[in-house]
Amino acid sequence: MNPVTTPSRPNGRDTGRRGMAVSTDACPYCGAPLSAKTHQEIRARLAGEEAERLAQHDQQMRDQFTREKTRLEGLAQAAIQKASRDAVKATEKKLALLRKSQEAAIAARVAAEREKAAKAQGEAVNAAKLEHAAEKLKLETALADMQRRLQAKTAHALGEPAEIDLHAMLVAAFPNDRVNRVPKGQPGPDVVVEVVRDDAVIGSIVLDSKNHARWSNRFTSKLRSDQLVVGADFAILSTTTFPSGVRELHLQGGVIVASPQRVVVLVALLRQQIVQNHVFKRGAESRNEKAEQLYDFLLSPAGDEMFDRLLRTTRALESLDAAEVKSHQTNWAKRAELVREIAAVREQFCDMLSEIIGGGR
Repeated sequence: MNPVTTPSRPNGRDTGRRGMAVSTDACPYCGAPLSAKTHQEIRARLAGEEAERLAQHDQQMRDQFTREKTRLEGLAQAAIQKASRDAVKATEKKLALLRKSQEAAIAARVAAEREKAAKAQGEAVNAAKLEHAAEKLKLETALADMQRRLQAKTAHALGEPAEIDLHAMLVAAFPNDRVNRVPKGQPGPDVVVEVVRDDAVIGSIVLDSKNHARWSNRFTSKLRSDQLVVGADFAILSTTTFPSGVRELHLQGGVIVASPQRVVVLVALLRQQIVQNHVFKRGAESRNEKAEQLYDFLLSPAGDEMFDRLLRTTRALESLDAAEVKSHQTNWAKRAELVREIAAVREQFCDMLSEIIGGGR
């Protein structure tokens, strides 16, 4: 209700019947005159109502603000959560793509490394096989040659037909000459070596092989007789038994008596003498003189020392060959062990890569 404004007297005062000044105020609602006390009470009450109304309005505003703030915070939180979920999904998607790309790259790299390792291992194995085959062939050849020589020596010691062994050694040592073995039952030496030059026989050497426990002078006399019958330039008796006080090399009755180890070297020296006599067209007297000089050299300390050096060197070479065979066998065993170790490590390496790629770790 709106207060009604009424005219008031000057200074807001009214004069009573007695002429005294009385304070009058109009009622803010109806305009009726009010006493000052009443007016103050009304004003106080209105002020309280206004204050209460303002307080209620303020509380309403605060409540509304709080609700709006809560609503906005909820919206913001929901937006943040949605944005976070979207970001997580996007990140997970990117990580999945990255993981897939990395897995593909790792798989390709592993495949390439496997192929490279397999190729390298294959090449290494092939190279090792080739090297092994070459070494094996070389060693088998050397071993066969050594066995042949050892068997040749063993033939004398075991009492096998010595002339067969002698014939084989001479054939192997002088492939360009004619080395013939006289058949059993026919008179003559055991082996005849015909020296060939320009497809023509220019001289010969006769040889007998004896493997008796005791020496007999008949060995040299018989061979000397065979030499004269055949017309050979030289005669050599290969024997393991010598006259008393003699060893390795001896000259008796125009026949050279030698141990089997020296026969091939002696034949080579005598063969060279025959070739030189043929080249220089020496007569019989000159040939005999040269033969005497050759015999003197062979039986001299210098010649004997050279033969000993030759034999020592030959034995050292045979020992070296045997040691080399043994060493190669050891290396082959070690190489096989290393190849097995490489295969085991490679298999373990591939298993670890497969486990890592498969997500086991």
